[in-house]
Amino acid sequence: KMHFSFPFIALHNRASGYCYIGEYQGGNNIEWNSGISWAQDYIDFLVPFHQHNSSYILQHNRRSGDTRIGQHQGGNSIHWYESLLWDRDFTDLLAAFEYAGESYILQHNRASGDSYVLRYQGGNSFLQYDLLAWRQDYTDFL
Repeated sequence: KMHFSFPFIALHNRASGYCYIGEYQGGNNIEWNSGISWAQDYIDFLVPFHQHNSSYILQHNRRSGDTRIGQHQGGNSIHWYESLLWDRDFTDLLAAFEYAGESYILQHNRASGDSYVLRYQGGNSFLQYDLLAWRQDYTDFL
């Protein structure tokens, strides 16, 4: 069994901070691992993504801008990289996608319409492309 399975699923309860990580086994079968406790009322976004046979999770707090990248080590084990500080109160929507074998995150602010494409570089590093100016107060979901 490969430990860097993808997709993996993170079930998180914001109020309690408790999180379960599951590895999809096919069909309707998910192998759930023992729970882990994270900070209560803190995490606004959990975005899983895949890069070069490894699985990662992006954890973001909108109010503080604190952003962390963790590499899934299997089970409920995550290796966290040094924290990043993104703009406070900016991120309303985040979506992960892959293109040409690379992983990207799309970051969007609903009020301004400002959006950024970020290419994952490994560890806690992203390459941010130029601003995408989308229509203000238009996008509700990515």
